Amino acid sequence: MKKYYRRIFFTNIPLKGKFKYKDVFQIFPCELEGTPKPKHFEHYPNIIEYWMVDEEVVEIENPLGDDFLDLPYLASQINKEQTILNLLSSFCNNLFFTYQDMSGSWGMPIYNDTIFAELEKVTSSWCYKNYSFPGLREQLQISNFSEPIYDDLIMIKHREYYLHLPCNDSDTMEMIYIPNSLEQILDEYFALDIDAKQAMDNAMYHLVSAMELRNKKKTLSLICAFTALETIIDYHYKDQLPDKCNECGQLKYSVSKKFIDFLLNFAGGAKGNKKQFNAYYKKRSELIHKGINLWTEKLFPNIPREKQDRDFIISTEVRQITKLAIANWLGTRNFKMGLDK
Repeated sequence: MKKYYRRIFFTNIPLKGKFKYKDVFQIFPCELEGTPKPKHFEHYPNIIEYWMVDEEVVEIENPLGDDFLDLPYLASQINKEQTILNLLSSFCNNLFFTYQDMSGSWGMPIYNDTIFAELEKVTSSWCYKNYSFPGLREQLQISNFSEPIYDDLIMIKHREYYLHLPCNDSDTMEMIYIPNSLEQILDEYFALDIDAKQAMDNAMYHLVSAMELRNKKKTLSLICAFTALETIIDYHYKDQLPDKCNECGQLKYSVSKKFIDFLLNFAGGAKGNKKQFNAYYKKRSELIHKGINLWTEKLFPNIPREKQDRDFIISTEVRQITKLAIANWLGTRNFKMGLDK
């Protein structure tokens, strides 16, 4: 029997419409009765609805005892929710997230525009990330999918979406858009066998990390994007045996060739792309093998604007090319998607 759940998640850009993937899940803006509407905030609350059945529950040991909490069911529920959000973050250009770090920090409420001019009058409080208001718990109880009265999210053509609408969760964007291939991408993900799905989950973890860290740890963010891409490259070539050296008989591994060939096949083989993909691989080697950081890793880098822009551009390009290539790789398992669209 299906049990339906409604939960809160966040985006950095307003979600001004709804998206429903078949009978699996749907998302839409959170405008419940009593929803806080402060003047100053950055994380836009939204709603995700999905369902679970008992067969999806993974048995894990509860250190607090079974009478305290149904931990296996709760953990399985959180894992399913996180998988959906990871899929959206990986194949859309925005981060879809929940608050997972509950360690807390010192903070202060921002009630008005003058708060920063009156800091000497403010007393900090110990805070932890939480979104709540009276009546929320009751409004999160559902027995089926609701029927939100929003228009569908605006869709952009697959290739154009990834290469010409990177977004970066910039506050200059008025709303979230999605690729017109998103439902097909989700179809392909849920049709994967166990091994392929594990590889995809690993890649998505790194790709989501790249998005989470892009403004905090820029070098690690770029490394995560490369790692996401190479996770799928490794799986793609897992059955391909390396060539042997004609002279000594030792196996020859060409990581760079696999990297570039994969991008030419799944991101685009247009003239000039090989040179660009070689540049990406060179940057990847500098970061991973030489330990070089991006110029903009420091909060106030003392470098020309040109170098700062170069860091931003390559980080954005690698992240978007990774999204496009992995989406196309998924699509080519049953059909050709997006290479020429």
